[in-house]
This record gives sequence, C-alpha cells and structure tokens, in this order.
Amino acid sequence: MAAEKPHRRGPSPKFVRDSEGREVHGLRAAKTNRTDQAGQPIIRYYSFDETRKKVYHGDNRDKQLAVFRFKQWEAQRADERVRFRTDEHETAIRDTFDAIRFSLDVKQRKKAGLPPKSVPIDADVLEVQVWAWLRKIMLADPKLAAQKLGIPEVARLESLPKPTSTSLRSIGDLYYDDKADITKKERAKAKTWWAEFCRYVDVSMVEDLDHEQFRKYANRIKAEQQETSKVTNKPRSTSFIRNRFLMIRTILKYAHEARRIQPELYARLRMDWKQPLKAPRRKRGTALLIKPEEFHAMYDAATTTIDRCLLLTGLNAALYPADLSRLRWEPHLDLENRHLVFVREKSGTDDTEGVVRVAVLWPETNRQLKRLFVEQEESGMLEKNVVFLSRMRRAMHSDTIYDHFIRLRKEAKIRRRIATEHLRDSATTIAARFAPQAQYQALMGHVVGSEADDSYILKNPAFVKEACLAIRRYYRIADLPRPS
Repeated sequence: MAAEKPHRRGPSPKFVRDSEGREVHGLRAAKTNRTDQAGQPIIRYYSFDETRKKVYHGDNRDKQLAVFRFKQWEAQRADERVRFRTDEHETAIRDTFDAIRFSLDVKQRKKAGLPPKSVPIDADVLEVQVWAWLRKIMLADPKLAAQKLGIPEVARLESLPKPTSTSLRSIGDLYYDDKADITKKERAKAKTWWAEFCRYVDVSMVEDLDHEQFRKYANRIKAEQQETSKVTNKPRSTSFIRNRFLMIRTILKYAHEARRIQPELYARLRMDWKQPLKAPRRKRGTALLIKPEEFHAMYDAATTTIDRCLLLTGLNAALYPADLSRLRWEPHLDLENRHLVFVREKSGTDDTEGVVRVAVLWPETNRQLKRLFVEQEESGMLEKNVVFLSRMRRAMHSDTIYDHFIRLRKEAKIRRRIATEHLRDSATTIAARFAPQAQYQALMGHVVGSEADDSYILKNPAFVKEACLAIRRYYRIADLPRPS
C-alpha cells in the first residue's frame, strides 16, 4: 500500500493578484515602514532567484508595472521565445511583427558594432522583448499601436476611467452612516464587527481582499467562538459566527449596490468569501408541545394586556419572539378583518427578502389586540406604530419578550423546559396534524410554491383559516376567562 503524502505544514502561501484578480505565483509582497502620499503603507513586490536572493520588481504605487516586470524576469530566466509566422493577408499583424523585428535587430546589431540587417520572416525572439516593445508603443503612441494591431479600442485607453481604490473604513462608514432603514442596535453591531474585520485582515483596501484574507478572518472568529463567554461562562453558540459572517457580507453587498464596489470586483469577492464565510447551521432542538392546561395556567398568570397579547398572538400566528418584536400595527395587522400579514426575514443569507407570513386572528386574540391598541392610544404611544412596546417606549427586544414568558411560566408553575419558541413549535405541530400541508407551510412562513402562490396568500390571508381554527380547538381558547 502506497504511503500517503504528508500534509504541507505551515501557513498557506499568500499570492499577489494581478488587475484581473488572477494569482501571480512566485510573486510575493512585503510591507515597509514607508507610506505614500495618501498615507497608505508602501508594499514592495519581490521574488527569489536560484540562490534564494530577493529580486525586487516594484511596489504598490504601480502594481501592474511590478507584475509586468516580474513576468519579464520569469520569461527571461526560462528563455521563452516566440516564433513569428505571419500570413500575407494579415497585413496589420505582418506590419507589427516587421516593426518589432526591425527594432530588435537594430538594437542588437548596434550593440555588437554591426550594420543593420533584416531578420527573416520566421524568427525566434525572446517573448519578454516582444511584450516590452508592445507596452512601450501602447503607452507612447496608442494610435499607432491601434493601427498596427488592428484593434481600434487600444487608441482609447487613455479615456477609460481609472479604477479608484476604496478603503475598508469608507465601506463601513457608508453602511452605518448612510443606510436609512437601520436600527440603533444594528448600527452599533455593524461598527463593532466591521472594525473587528478590519483588524483581523492584513489589508486596508477593498481591492486587496482575497480568499486568504477571508479565510484568516474566519479562522480567527471560529477560534473566539470556542472560548468561554464572559457573560454566560459558557461556550458561545454558532450565532456568534453566523451573525458576524452575515454582517460582513451585507456591508460589502450594500457598498456594491451603492456603486462603491465595481461589479467585476464584487463578483470576485463573492467567490473568495463563499467558502470561508459560510455560516454554520443552527443546531435543531427537539420540538416541544405545550399542553392545553399549561397554556391556560400561563394565561391565568397574565395580569396585563400586553402579556395576554404576547401569549395569544405567539400561539395564534406561530411566531418567534423576534417576529413578535417586529410586529407593527400597520401594515401587519388588520383588526377589522382579523388578519395578520407580514414578510418574515429568513436568516443565513443576504440575498433573500423573506417569505410571506399570514394568520387569521382568533376572536380572543383580536379582542386583546384591540384593547392594547386603545391603551397605547390613551397613553400617546400609538405614534410609534409598534405593537409590543417596553416601559421605555421602545420596541421590545426578543430577550425582553423571553423574560416576560419565563416570568409567566414560573408563576404558572409548569415545566421548566418550556420557552417562548415553544409557542411556535406547538402551533405548527397542531397545524401539521389537523390542517392541509399547504396551510401548515404558509402558517410557518415556509415557501409554499411559486411566486404566484405567495402573491395569492398575501392577498388572501383566509387561506390559513382552517389551520388557525385547529390550534384554537386543541387549546380550548374559547374557554379562556375574559378579563374585566
């Protein structure tokens, strides 16, 4: 049995990329203590010769020239030659090759002290000389180069817009300063996590991000996730990784939509981060069914309108705490027709807008929501348009809703395993057992079918009426006491 190859040890090699984003194998980069006029550190590009001696080819002030010099140096070492064979009908190409041959022949014979002499049509010439001559002509006289090469676009190279470098710091500022629909909490997280990303990568410009930089950042975050949390004294959950990865991708996507990152560069970045920033899946817990008598006990313990609304709405519409915290009077609730309609965001990707969530409100749920509406109207809090408000007149966070539920659970003296998310587990379990599959999926917020199906459900919330009634019957909601 053949012995297996030992794995390569040490860090993965860091490749320099050319203007097309392709790796230039053999060319390395080294930071210096000097800075350019913009205050950015100067990076020198070098390679090793046969004796392991460094050969410098330029710096990041003209990266394309440094890459070109490196390729010249490699071609000269390999003695790469090009044989010119031209067709009589290809006049543009023949004229170009004639000019190259004449130029090279004059220089070579002049150095040797010989008079000029033409070179035969089929000749071996160092490839590096050909590219050097073409580069010189294209920079000095683009019109002549366009005429000789037969490519008119070459003459307009000077008029092309020069690519602008974008700093990572400006990308972050664009997101949390210019984005309108961002909450205060999301802005704070974006600042913290983007600053963390900028510290962990070795570059300061967006153009220099590559697969290696994303991999380095991902490994650092995964290592921190294994450490014990200072708050809970327990290992951090996978949300520690998932939320950060999603935020980094979201900030870069927003910069692309704002035209601060060119489409070609953004396409390359997406390929580079695809594997390193792949968010881990949540561990699926066991669904727990709340018993009817347990729900009744919690409802009896609820002495405020907002607590009763949390219990009834969460069970009626199969909502998570995060869904309840996002609920608004308009456009999500229609108390006259007893409908709940909104789009539920789906986590794990930055390319989706969510799926339709609908529910038919029970008479008991609708009655309590109307009562809460009147209470907010009398206290002047209705202008917030938030269904579940805290004492500070802000939208309740999912953690606050969780605390309300745990308090009710303790007062009701029911199983300690029961948590807020089990309202949704219980509702969907009963809907799956007693209602058609399409209604169960629509109630859960899962994709039912085509876009036309979702559009129909959005306009016809009564589609899930049978599923909602099945939950109401199972939990004997009609037997709940009416508060005075």
